[in-house]
Amino acid sequence: MTKTVVLFALLIGGALVAEAVWGADLAALTVEPENRCAPYNARLYRYPSDLDRKHVERRGWTVDAKGKLDNAFASPYTPGISFRYVQDMDIEHIVARSEAHDSGLCAHPARWSEFASDPLNITVAGEHVNRTLKRDKDAAEWMPDINTCWYAQTVVAVKAKYDLSVDPDERVALTEVLAECE
Repeated sequence: MTKTVVLFALLIGGALVAEAVWGADLAALTVEPENRCAPYNARLYRYPSDLDRKHVERRGWTVDAKGKLDNAFASPYTPGISFRYVQDMDIEHIVARSEAHDSGLCAHPARWSEFASDPLNITVAGEHVNRTLKRDKDAAEWMPDINTCWYAQTVVAVKAKYDLSVDPDERVALTEVLAECE
């Protein structure tokens, strides 16, 4: 059986295999309207105050005592934008905390801090992107200009990990992006 799967993967190519894997994950997500089953308060989705520093260090950068990075850290959302200091970047939850709350996490308060600190769901962004453009939007309402495949795949992976739903428009947006990914 394993040989058949490997041969099948070789015959159809890596891009189709990856699409099938991500498509299966997306297909497994429940599709339903967002539902705020409990009041949302961002302070209840706690994460460590040094999460931005930990995020860049986990990726191999060195940060000095003043928050300066040894090399510029590129924004995964904005072409040409990079950060030299930790304090110039915002922690950005790929699946926003309020979006997760309304997609089923509201019923699982014991997982709120885990979700808020999960490296799978963390990146960095400039203040304008994080606080103005993206904010609490889902994948149907906002998609980065670059790295859309990575973004869509990460949204699906995070939603699957936490058993979160997608709304119908979000499902369509993710399906369209993932269909173009290799």
